[in-house]
Amino acid sequence: MTGTTKIVLDLQSDKILNNPTINSPEGLVQADIEDLVADLSTINTDISTEESSRVSGDASLATQISTSISSANSSLNTRISNAEDDIATVSSDLSTEISATNADVSSIDTRVSTEESARTAADSSLNSKITTEKNRIDAILNAADADKDTFVEIVSLINAVDAVNDSDVASVVLNLNAEISATNADVLSIDGRVSTEEAARASADTSLESKINTDISTEVAARKSADTSLETKISTDISTETSARESADNQVADYVDAARPRIVNSYTGNGLQTSYSSGVVEETIMVFLNGLMQREEDDYTINGLSGNIEFGSAPTNGSKIDFYGVPESATKPVFGL
Repeated sequence: MTGTTKIVLDLQSDKILNNPTINSPEGLVQADIEDLVADLSTINTDISTEESSRVSGDASLATQISTSISSANSSLNTRISNAEDDIATVSSDLSTEISATNADVSSIDTRVSTEESARTAADSSLNSKITTEKNRIDAILNAADADKDTFVEIVSLINAVDAVNDSDVASVVLNLNAEISATNADVLSIDGRVSTEEAARASADTSLESKINTDISTEVAARKSADTSLETKISTDISTETSARESADNQVADYVDAARPRIVNSYTGNGLQTSYSSGVVEETIMVFLNGLMQREEDDYTINGLSGNIEFGSAPTNGSKIDFYGVPESATKPVFGL
C-alpha cells in the first residue's frame, strides 16, 4: 500500500473480514483505493486457502482415524494370534511334560484341552465382534468419502455417525480387553499349574533318585557284608573240615597201624596153666604153640565170659605160646560224618 492511508482490520479466528473501516484517511487518492482492493483480494485468497487447508486437514484426519482403527485391529489380531500361539505352545509343552512324567499329569492335559475349546469359542466370538466392528468402521469411512462441501458438514457427518457407534465401539473394545485379560489370566493360570507340576515332578524325581541310590548303597553294603560273612563262614567251614579230615586221616592211619595183625601176647608154658589172656580181637585170633598154629575146638576154646584162651591140656613147661591177631587195644575210630 502506498501513500499515508491507514487501514485497521478486525480479524476473527476464522479470518473472515468483519466490517473493515478506514480511519482518518489523509490524502486519499485513486491509487490508494486500488491498493485497498488488492489487499482485500489477498485476504480473501488467504481465507480460501485456509478453507481448502481445513478441508484437506479434515480428510487427512479421517484417513488418520481409519489408519488408527486399522492399526488397532491389526494389533488386536496380532495379540489374539500371539495368545493363541501361546496357548498352543503351552499345550504342547504341557503334553510333553505329561508324557515325560506320569499319568497324574493327564488331568492337566484334559483341563488344557477344555481351555483350548473355550478359547476357540471365545476367539470365534471375538472374530465375530471384530467383523461387526469392521463393518461399522467401513460404514464410517464410506460416509466420510461422500461429496461434502465444507468442513463443518464433514464434521457434522462424522459426529452424527460417531454418536450412533461410539457406545458400541466402546462396548466392543471393553469386551475385547476383558477377553484378552481373561485369556492372559487363563494362560498365566495354566503356566502356574504347569510350573507347580514340573516342580513337584522334579522334587519327586530327585527324591526317588535319592531313595534308589540309598537303597542301592544299602543293598550293596548288605551284599558286601553278607559276602564277607559267607566267605568267612566258608573259610571257617573249610578250615574245620580240613582239620576234621586231617584228624580222621590221622585216626585212620593210627587205627590201621594199631589194627595191623601181630603177635600181641606171648607166654611160656609151665605145664600147669591152661588159661591165658590173648589180648587179641576174637574174630582175628590165631594161636601158636611152639610155632605151630593150633585149631580152635580141637586144641583150645575161647571162654565166653572172660575171652581167655583155654587149652585142653596145659602146655608143657618151657613151651612158647603166641597169640597173633588184631590187638584189642586197637580202637576203631568213630567219625561224626
